[in-house]
Amino acid sequence: MKKLLKLSISRDIFEAILSKNVSFLEKEASSYWKKELLEPKFEDNKILYDIYKIEKIILTNGLGNDKPQITIEIDNLEYDKSRGFFIFHFGKILEQKNISNI
Repeated sequence: MKKLLKLSISRDIFEAILSKNVSFLEKEASSYWKKELLEPKFEDNKILYDIYKIEKIILTNGLGNDKPQITIEIDNLEYDKSRGFFIFHFGKILEQKNISNI
């Protein structure tokens, strides 16, 4: 069970999430994200996968100690297998840091 995820995103997306114009984020289901977000389990001699429970996500923009950062609740994390994307559905913004210049 993973409870926290950190992710760096572009300034445009960061600003849209901060202003609540965007309520979800999609990430392509690459090998990296499948490894990070899917938990293998064995059932009836088959390998099945569950999505890890992510409670919150820290989104940053830029580098350095003073980079803008927000911590957001994750209401739901789903895997759209037909499109090959993970979709993070956001809840409340829990914390904001270094956003005065945005």
